[in-house]
Amino acid sequence: MGNKLELLSGPAVTAAIEQANATVYRYQVNNAGLVVALVIAVVFYAFAGLVFWQTDISEPIWFAAFIGVMFVGMGFTATAAFWHQFATQQLVAVSDERFFVGGPKATWAIAWEFLDAQAMGFETMEMTRLRGALRMHVAGQDIRLHLYNPIAYLADVQGFMHGVLSHLNADDSDTAAVDSDDNSEEESW
Repeated sequence: MGNKLELLSGPAVTAAIEQANATVYRYQVNNAGLVVALVIAVVFYAFAGLVFWQTDISEPIWFAAFIGVMFVGMGFTATAAFWHQFATQQLVAVSDERFFVGGPKATWAIAWEFLDAQAMGFETMEMTRLRGALRMHVAGQDIRLHLYNPIAYLADVQGFMHGVLSHLNADDSDTAAVDSDDNSEEESW
């Protein structure tokens, strides 16, 4: 099935996913989060307009306030646009042979033999109320797999996790820990 670790792009992404008969998990836009970000941007733009028309913009303090408020509004707009585009283009796919993560410009196709809990980033997972991401480290490559944020999230994250966990290589130390837990229960009874 090709290389164990490949960086695919363009039509090769679709062809590899179809050939592998992979289950594709896509991102969805959280419309409420997107609207909130854009409303906040509009409020900052309106405040910048107020500063522009109601003050003497030639004074350095008002000019700095105008520029600062505009930049904050543009930051919210850029963030909303980035995550909207991310959600419409990026994907994660799971097949029996490989794990795919990326988008049309660059998608990593990784053989399952390279992946375990540590390589997938489960041990260093970033989880807060507002964001979740896996920091994968595979064969010298750092790959960030976004799970959720206020504007975009991985649809069917439970199905995705089931697909990943059912294909991961079991680490010997994890197996030993499970075996020792089983033995300790038997000894206590």
